[in-house]
Amino acid sequence: MSVEIKGRDGNKLTLQVTVDISGSMLEAEERIQAVCNEIGSLSTEKVLEGFDTDGTPIVIGGKKIHGKKEGE
Repeated sequence: MSVEIKGRDGNKLTLQVTVDISGSMLEAEERIQAVCNEIGSLSTEKVLEGFDTDGTPIVIGGKKIHGKKEGE
């Protein structure tokens, strides 16, 4: 079972998925669910990279808000 990013075109990801569907229905379904979760995690990671900050604080109403903990 694996998920790989095969390409990225702007805001679109192309993923390749391999899942073993052998065995009982329950076993196959569990592997399908696991690979779907992996797709979601990998895709979300790439989305979050686009929103990552450089650690510069945001000032709202005189209060500084940090996107990252100091030292990260």
